[in-house]
Amino acid sequence: MLADETDYYALRFAGVAKLYGQEGLQRLRDAHVCVVGLGGVGSWSVEALARSGVGRLTLIDLDSICISNTNRQMHALTGTIGKSKAQVLQQRVLDINPDCDVDVRLDFVSPDTVGELLLVADADAAGGRTLGRYDCVLDAIDSMEDKCALLDACRRVRMPVVTVGAAGGRADPARVAVADLTRVDYDSLLFRVRKTLRQDFGFPRGTKRNIRGRKWGVAAVYSTEVPEAEALTASGEVGPRMGLGGCDGSFGTASFVTGVFGLMAAGVVAGLIAGAPATTHDVNDDDTDGAASGSEWRWTPHALRYLDRDPREVERRRLRVPGQQGGEGEGDEEDWQSVLDKARQKDWAAVEDLAVKYPDFLIPSYGIHPWWLREHLEEETRDAAAAAKEGGWQQRLVAQLERNRRAGVGECGLDRTRRKEVSLDEQEEAMMQHLEVAVRLQRHATLHCVGAFGRLLGALQRRPRSSSSGGGGGSGGGGNGGGGSGGGGSGSGGDGSARGSRTAARPPLILHSFNGDASMVPQLAAEGCYFSFSGRGINDARAAAAAAAGVQRCKQLELAVSVPLDRLLLESDAEGDPEARAVTDLVTTCAVIAERLGMTAEQLAATTTANARRAFQCEDEG
Repeated sequence: MLADETDYYALRFAGVAKLYGQEGLQRLRDAHVCVVGLGGVGSWSVEALARSGVGRLTLIDLDSICISNTNRQMHALTGTIGKSKAQVLQQRVLDINPDCDVDVRLDFVSPDTVGELLLVADADAAGGRTLGRYDCVLDAIDSMEDKCALLDACRRVRMPVVTVGAAGGRADPARVAVADLTRVDYDSLLFRVRKTLRQDFGFPRGTKRNIRGRKWGVAAVYSTEVPEAEALTASGEVGPRMGLGGCDGSFGTASFVTGVFGLMAAGVVAGLIAGAPATTHDVNDDDTDGAASGSEWRWTPHALRYLDRDPREVERRRLRVPGQQGGEGEGDEEDWQSVLDKARQKDWAAVEDLAVKYPDFLIPSYGIHPWWLREHLEEETRDAAAAAKEGGWQQRLVAQLERNRRAGVGECGLDRTRRKEVSLDEQEEAMMQHLEVAVRLQRHATLHCVGAFGRLLGALQRRPRSSSSGGGGGSGGGGNGGGGSGGGGSGSGGDGSARGSRTAARPPLILHSFNGDASMVPQLAAEGCYFSFSGRGINDARAAAAAAAGVQRCKQLELAVSVPLDRLLLESDAEGDPEARAVTDLVTTCAVIAERLGMTAEQLAATTTANARRAFQCEDEG
């Protein structure tokens, strides 16, 4: 009888060869991958690695399958309840690929066992173990302490490792992403892991110019979705925040999220081994070039909807504008919003064109910044006849706003440092004219104020309380003078006609880069103000040094925490300057303020997002 010489491996994994090439498939076949943690994430990873043709797998877990694992773990079936997770997966892998060499380690990784468990089984030594090397380790552990021990052990022997964050409490698989561990946000487990690795294991820290520091080369799978701060237990009672450990973790879980975590982690491992180019984009990549230097348009999110969206990344992926190279972005970030304000009339038309072209992304804001007010007044005087014919600049502003119900007013305001160019009386008059338009059209207004907060408060207290005339409502934002400002939060403009049909209340005001006195916060809040903070003076080198030395409290940080939580906004104010990004990094700013408030970064981000929806008048958008 003739021996069966059919190459079943080639038949099984022909599709993988088409994807990675024969050389890539051979590398997968020769590879030895260790998967640590075989629960809601790890079980799916093992499945995917087996179906990718990996030739050797070591599976580490002491746990058994619970009936309550059914909702999220691939191996949880009626017939497997009570059985070893590792042994059930071993049999499944062999059913998928009988040629795979599967080693089972019935143990938990811990600081005490990690060294022994990273020893590689030597099949030629009758079950003995040698200090061999895995081609990659996939860390699907949900314990912070054990995770740190494993990642540190892999680093010490220069063994490639891919880690995963928390999947509990997440319901949107589209929010799962991959980034270097140093760039991960929105994941409290990985945040604690990263902090501990730096403090206790000597992992590289950030620098003055790059607070995040250089990348560690540890790919991490995580979700940008913020889970609820509290979760319901099976009995319906509110339980504490937990990971996915145990059979009755209080965070809800779903297979379509844990599965995506596991499959994405396996995809990263397979790509590393096969030598394929990266298939995921690190949205927090600090090492790539951003917009072309000298670009006129600058972006500043005023609120955090996603902690992993950097202003320059928004530029690269969503929008390419005049003065930049690279053409247009794909425009696929539906939930991210940015606000662009232009502080001179001559720029309004260009901003309008962009807003029309990208209506779901860009919220424009129009006004006359005090820095450009002298230029504006001279133009109005020089072209008095034309201005009179058109009804004056206020009428042009109204017409501009009415063409876009999402547009806002600003930025306008008072700047004592410019009083030699244009008097504070002239600045105040122009500001009040802006605010009159904002009330009439029910649009929010963004205010710039430097050294004149007492005068600003008095002007706000004297402004009109309401207006019965109206037009379109909407949302928008303003920000940095001469450049741009931005706003977070999502949605589209409200129904202006409905707003205009009733007596209008005063719309919200956003105090951009607030640096006034804490004693004035209650009075300004009573006038409808929101207070926006960037990282300047909070997470820059000077503030960090002062905090470390304990010499003084950081003024801007203390000012930020003095603001009522329902009026706090965050902004980058980076102005497209790569050297300023370490100072103006939104993620760091959020983390620093959150720690001072005794909150998690996720909780503060969710809070500022809700605030932004109110400030930018997005609450009626569904």
